[in-house]
Amino acid sequence: MELGGSARDLSYLRTPRAVRDRSLLLFERALRGESAHFEVHEERLDDVALYVARVAREHDVAKEIDAPRHGRMRHFDSDRKPRVAALEAKIRGLSPDERARTKIDLVLPSVLLDAGAGDEWAYVEDGVRHARTEGLAIATFELFMRGDLASDGRSLRADAEGLSRMTSEKIANAFQVTRENPLVGVEGRARTLAGLAVAMRANADVFGPDARVGHLYDALKERSVEGTVRASDVVSMLLASLSSIWPGVVSVAGEPLGDAWTHRALGEGADSVVPFHKLTQWLTYSLVEPLAEGGIRVEGLSDLTGLAEYRNGGLFLDLGVLSLRDAHAANRTFTCGDELVVEWRALTVSLLDRLAPRAWSLVGRCSADLTPGVVEALTWTAGRQIAYEKREHGAAPLRLERDGTVF
Repeated sequence: MELGGSARDLSYLRTPRAVRDRSLLLFERALRGESAHFEVHEERLDDVALYVARVAREHDVAKEIDAPRHGRMRHFDSDRKPRVAALEAKIRGLSPDERARTKIDLVLPSVLLDAGAGDEWAYVEDGVRHARTEGLAIATFELFMRGDLASDGRSLRADAEGLSRMTSEKIANAFQVTRENPLVGVEGRARTLAGLAVAMRANADVFGPDARVGHLYDALKERSVEGTVRASDVVSMLLASLSSIWPGVVSVAGEPLGDAWTHRALGEGADSVVPFHKLTQWLTYSLVEPLAEGGIRVEGLSDLTGLAEYRNGGLFLDLGVLSLRDAHAANRTFTCGDELVVEWRALTVSLLDRLAPRAWSLVGRCSADLTPGVVEALTWTAGRQIAYEKREHGAAPLRLERDGTVF
């Protein structure tokens, strides 16, 4: 859907600031009682903060949220099994630059493949079932370690040729998909990898002439100042270079925006767009550790927002900060573009900003350590736990139609 707008509008909508600004507009509207879908009970945020703090203590989350903060690298070692050590052993003799490239080769495709797996799927490793994010992380780690994402089919790298060969059949095989173990959005995940390959070939200034994922490191190193890059600049660069992965959604100035949707209450054209950039912001968090391998620091993480995903959004619905005006809506299935879902995600972003200082004070950490990524590690875990307490398989409180690309 092409909307009216300028190159300046496009640039703005590809920033975390736009995510926060546009979400706040819908949040303030809901506070005034103008939402057709939700009521906001802000007085219940203290209850959520208490719940988050309790879950953090039970799971020792507070001990594990130093940098890299909710990054993908941490998921590879789920259940405290040191899988990453196997990767470290293989790349130990490489230069810091090459180690950074290799980790980005692993992390970026893994993040893009992490949209919700569904309630029934799991990845089995040594007889142990790993569901949802952890299962997807382990599956993609094994995929990478086999060399399946490399053009030669054996190297520890991800390049356009290797990615373009990852058909839905190959993904289904790698993720152990069967009729009894269905994975949501297999075709969508294959399209994402194919789109990534096309985008890399079209952006040689970022991914190099050989279209390798890890050359993103070199592009960011070139743009760094005294060894630092700003998180918001990383987000904008990723969105600009990878925008073609998401054709046919919302476009401004002829360019797809990715995880961005419209809400008629905000106006028309580019003014109606509510961007979230969930996977891109999470990818930015996840790049902190690989970039540090090469000596590049990511600053300004507080510029990013909390992630507008169903675990965070579910936390506020399940604990009563948000309530549906139409209770029957919980029995319907929604798409990402439905106004109710757009609003739910926007309210989630603004509520995370308000929850952060309350939860943080209860967890007992210094406020100077607070960034959205740290809060994310707490609220994501809490959102998952309350979902399992309330529903079988820990399903989201709203039914979402997923294609393996956003949620």
